[in-house]
Amino acid sequence: MRTGETIIGRVTAVLAVAFGVVYLGWRATSTLGGAPWWMAIPTLLVETMGLLAVSVTCWALWRRPEVAARTQFERHFILQRTAAGVQRRQKHRVEGAAR
Repeated sequence: MRTGETIIGRVTAVLAVAFGVVYLGWRATSTLGGAPWWMAIPTLLVETMGLLAVSVTCWALWRRPEVAARTQFERHFILQRTAAGVQRRQKHRVEGAAR
């Protein structure tokens, strides 16, 4: 993912969680007065769990790994080549950013 796409995704994630918190605050303070408790409390709990799920998903996807290498049943020399390639890529990225 490019830098611009990453920033857009992160801003969207933060806005989604912020709007969710505001919505739950409004929901808890303004709309529960006329509803029976046996319907209002479980509904509010489900909505809270939904916001928690969105928040945890955003947190988990905030940083993605650079390289994912399958290591099951791979020979040692193949894994060494993969690790060496990742190190070269990281070194190139750091040197390119210093210019």
